[in-house]
Amino acid sequence: MPEPPATTQNILPLTCSLTGLPTLNPVLTPSGHICDRNLLLTKLSENNDTDPFDQSASANGTTPRALHPDDLLPIKNIPPKPPASVGSFPILLQKMQSEVDGLLLELYDTRKVLEETRRELSTALYQNDAAVRVIARVSMERDAAKEQLARIVAEGGGV
Repeated sequence: MPEPPATTQNILPLTCSLTGLPTLNPVLTPSGHICDRNLLLTKLSENNDTDPFDQSASANGTTPRALHPDDLLPIKNIPPKPPASVGSFPILLQKMQSEVDGLLLELYDTRKVLEETRRELSTALYQNDAAVRVIARVSMERDAAKEQLARIVAEGGGV
C-alpha cells in the first residue's frame, strides 16, 4: 500500500538539538543536528565559531571543528496545525470544570501543607521558648552560685 503524501496535518515541528524546543527558524549543521538559527549563532559567538556538537574533539584532545554561519543549511519549516476549536458549549463547560477541579485540588493540597507548616513552626517556636527559659534559669543559678562562692571566700571560710 503506498504511503500517504505529507500534509501539514502530519508534519511535526522541528525541535532544536540544543534546547529541545520547537524551532522558529531551523537550520541543519554539517554534523547533522537541527537547531534554531538565532540560538545557534549565539552559541557560535560564545564558542569562537566552533561546532557545539563536536564531541570527538573534546574526547581526543584535538581542536574542535570550526563552524561558520555559511555552513548552516536552512530548513523549510511548516508550522503545525493549531489545535481544533472547542466544538460545543458543553465541551467548553467540561474543560472549564476540569480546570476548576484541578485548581481546587491544588488549593486543598496547598492549604494542607500550610497547616502542617504552621504546626511545625508552632512546635519549633515552643521548643525555642522553652530552651530560652532553661538557659535563663541556668544562667541565674550560675550567677547565684558565683555570688555565694564570692561571699564564702570573702568571709574567709574558703580553703
